[in-house]
Amino acid sequence: MNKITITKTQQTLLSTITNASTSPQHLVHRANIILVGSAIGNQFVTARQTVSARDTVHKWLLRWQSAYDELEQLETEYAAGRLSEFKYTRALTAILDDAPRPGHPPTFSEEQKQRIIALASEKPEKEGVPIDAWTHSTLQRAAIDKGIVPTISVAHVGRFLKEGHTTATQE
Repeated sequence: MNKITITKTQQTLLSTITNASTSPQHLVHRANIILVGSAIGNQFVTARQTVSARDTVHKWLLRWQSAYDELEQLETEYAAGRLSEFKYTRALTAILDDAPRPGHPPTFSEEQKQRIIALASEKPEKEGVPIDAWTHSTLQRAAIDKGIVPTISVAHVGRFLKEGHTTATQE
């Protein structure tokens, strides 16, 4: 692997990430690997100085190197004044963040979530439910009865309402 290079602006922004008391520690560690790795150029020494495994150092230096085109574009946009320092820092943070991992696909579609939130926004009487106000469990039963979802837990209904900023009483 070639020695990685970082611009003065990137060095400043990475240093800001490492010194901010609000930065998540995984980002601080990764930004520090990039800073030390660019200054030293030796993965073994970088690993020792950042108290990291050599494989970890290799992974993050390689990730930085593979983002070269994106980093170059960010630098150009920032230098031209079309990208704020905040957005530049966010983009660097995204590069240093965890890559998406495979996992179980979502159980409920966005449409199903929105239909449950919309149902909660209606008066229960209008939907043929003889109550004054929705509860999570009555919404659960109504969503299943109306064919919105084949099955759903009361807790999931509550999470959807919280995400959608809609309220119903818990039961």
